Amino acid sequence: MLTKKLPAIIPIKTIRLGKSRLSYIFNEDERIHLINLLISITISELKKSSFINPIILVSGDDEVKTLAEKEDLIFLYENNSGVNNAVKIADSYCMKSGYNSNIIIPHDIPFISSKSVDKICQVSFYYEKCIFLCPSLRMDGTNILLRKPVNLIHTCYDDDSYNQHFNLGKKSGAVYKSLFIKNLMFDIDDITDISFFLENIKDYEKISVGVKSLFHFLKSCKKIKY
Repeated sequence: MLTKKLPAIIPIKTIRLGKSRLSYIFNEDERIHLINLLISITISELKKSSFINPIILVSGDDEVKTLAEKEDLIFLYENNSGVNNAVKIADSYCMKSGYNSNIIIPHDIPFISSKSVDKICQVSFYYEKCIFLCPSLRMDGTNILLRKPVNLIHTCYDDDSYNQHFNLGKKSGAVYKSLFIKNLMFDIDDITDISFFLENIKDYEKISVGVKSLFHFLKSCKKIKY
């Protein structure tokens, strides 16, 4: 397939079970609302991208399937066996559909921007084989993973994934690079992340509607101090 487009894979576990580390702050309905806000931000930014198409949601949650249909995205069913299995299913779809690369993006990066994602995609077009990684701020998780070709390395999420992916890239024989893009390195998993998010909303008028909604929701929580 001769194209300057590549699929974005967004693995999503059952929404009502997500963000369990925040269960002492938010009840189930609030956590569901938080997750839906984060998913909405991610989809909105990826739809603005010049190089992302299609957007693939992989989940065992019927609510995610409904969202995919509403947003005209591709939905792939996964039986809640974890992120690595979700990626494997999406990889199979991509290869059968003729895509030779894809980019895996979590749904909980509130400062994600289409421009940042596009920069990574654009650089990949210059290489026949490459791996680009963006780690989490804690340097243990993988917040962005672009592989070309799709099956160049397997994924190792939930187990010091950044270091594992980096080492696999090093052994792959392909061009491999770590990209330290600040807005893509930040994700929301615990209370310290929420405080960091609230403290780093600088130019309110310029942030997206989705980020504003997330800001107001988190700011309204009385248990959060920042």
